[in-house]
Amino acid sequence: MWIDAAHKFYVEDNKDAKLGPFVGIEIWKTCREVSKWKTCNEELRNARKRKSFHLEGGSQEHDEISDEMPKRPMGQKAAKKAAKDKSKGSSSDDDGSSKESAIDLHKLDKYSKFQEETNANRTKILELQQKLSSKKLETIKIAHLTTQENKE
Repeated sequence: MWIDAAHKFYVEDNKDAKLGPFVGIEIWKTCREVSKWKTCNEELRNARKRKSFHLEGGSQEHDEISDEMPKRPMGQKAAKKAAKDKSKGSSSDDDGSSKESAIDLHKLDKYSKFQEETNANRTKILELQQKLSSKKLETIKIAHLTTQENKE
């Protein structure tokens, strides 16, 4: 098998450096199926074919090779730009306002109504607490006055 031959070649080639056997085979097995490295390997294969193409003199093989090349995956900057354009342009109405902003306004209105209700409930609770504390204070004052009168 060609992998075993490559291992032997690696060991023989690096005897002076004493590197030992090639340890990156597991990495190669995982990376060989990634599209980035597939395109790199395809380019290397095509480069070899181009050399043989020039020697043979045929032009049909070259056309077939260019059709077989898979497209490269989208780059980071292009993906960001596409996502940005998609978020800007996909949800706009005819009048220029976006559907997302209308939904956000609706959610904001619901949230503000909910906050108003909770604030009203809080003020009611605070008023009740103040009434209870004032009544409690009055009962304590009355109890204190009655104890002072009883002492006299």
